[in-house]
Amino acid sequence: MHRKTVHLDDSYTLLDDGSLAIAEYGDLSSVPTVSYRPSVIQRGAELTLVSRERLSGPGRGIVTWHLQAGPIAGNSAPRIKRYHGWRGTTDDVFVEAHGVRRVLRVRALKNNTVAVTVGADLHPEWP
Repeated sequence: MHRKTVHLDDSYTLLDDGSLAIAEYGDLSSVPTVSYRPSVIQRGAELTLVSRERLSGPGRGIVTWHLQAGPIAGNSAPRIKRYHGWRGTTDDVFVEAHGVRRVLRVRALKNNTVAVTVGADLHPEWP
């Protein structure tokens, strides 16, 4: 997989400086509050591309994409972290790491979500 554009969920918002912020939800039992904290996702950042696929139930087959700093922990052995391959299945959600990628473009979409384009895997030799 070389260059890839992924759509992030609506918990991200694009800031004026081109970086992303992620929502933090307050106490949902009363009046819901949302604040935003800076995200590491910005143009030029080198992050691990991660996919999560629901294997059963509502949303079966839907893949969501995420970008995270550093290697991804396994679910049965959290101390073992990797940049590539299967990282575990929990609650019927299959998690896979797709290598370290440089963020090439971040843009807001009309449906209030964000698209992020990443380049080719920078370190395919890393586990």
